[in-house]
Amino acid sequence: MELRQLSYFKAVAEELHFGRAAARVRIAQPALSNHVMALERELGCALFIRSTRRVELTRAGETFYDRCVRILSEVDLTTELTRAAGGSRMRQIKIGTVYPATIGMLPIRIGASGVQFRSRRGNLRDTFKCLNSIKSEELG
Repeated sequence: MELRQLSYFKAVAEELHFGRAAARVRIAQPALSNHVMALERELGCALFIRSTRRVELTRAGETFYDRCVRILSEVDLTTELTRAAGGSRMRQIKIGTVYPATIGMLPIRIGASGVQFRSRRGNLRDTFKCLNSIKSEELG
């Protein structure tokens, strides 16, 4: 089993369409289908229910998808942490705000993006800084 196969499977599971998934991962649709079928052979079970009109995850596919997302997220985080240890900077997004926005508008605006970021990186932190931090340009 290869990470590439996991990435291909994840794309199909999220798109529920082989053509769109192939475009997303930038390979030909028949090649994507072959990779998914090879993965299913290796696992010994079907991951998708395929018909001419739709693609659905099987129960095994749902289980595999959940683990696959975690594995790929860990690989991404491990790569980033290793690069940081080697001297490269980790990618960060810093958001400065005033207090009322931190309890009202900001969580709503970040919403799904924050959840998606957290699931990809596992490293989202809420940090409340006082006005002195902003004045000292710590957030810049």
